[in-house]
Amino acid sequence: MATDFVELLLPNVRSMEGGEEQVVAALELLHSDIGQGVKDPEGPVEEKEVKEE
Repeated sequence: MATDFVELLLPNVRSMEGGEEQVVAALELLHSDIGQGVKDPEGPVEEKEVKEE
């Protein structure tokens, strides 16, 4: 799945200087954060209840 995401992103950033390296670095950081269980810095998203009538 991650490979599909990278393949989708790479054509869009290859034209940018250093774009491919930035994508790889961002994905590595994200993978590291997920592995360490890092929480969202903005906190949890509160779900609002929808009242049905």
